[in-house]
Amino acid sequence: MLVAGQAPLAAASTHTHRAEGIVQAIDTQAGKIKIEHGPIQSLDWPGMAMFFDVAHRGLLNGVKPGDKVTFELTRGKDGRFVISGIAPRP
Repeated sequence: MLVAGQAPLAAASTHTHRAEGIVQAIDTQAGKIKIEHGPIQSLDWPGMAMFFDVAHRGLLNGVKPGDKVTFELTRGKDGRFVISGIAPRP
C-alpha cells in the first residue's frame, strides 16, 4: 500500500501496474529514478534494472538509493511508462 501524501495514485481511467524493487540511483534534476525490480507480470517484463521518469519530481522525496520500494507505473502521453506513485516498503 502506498503512503498517502507521498505517492499520489494514478488517475482512475489509467491502467496502473504495481511492482517492487530497490532504488539504485536518483536524478532529481532530470526527474528520473533507477530501480532494480522483479518481474512485472501485468506487463510481461522480466526483472531488470532500469531508469524511469517520474510523473512529478515530488515523488522522489523520501526515497534514496538502497531503499526497498513499492511503485506504480502508468503509460504516459508519449507511450512510455512513468512512475506515478512510489513508497518505501518495510
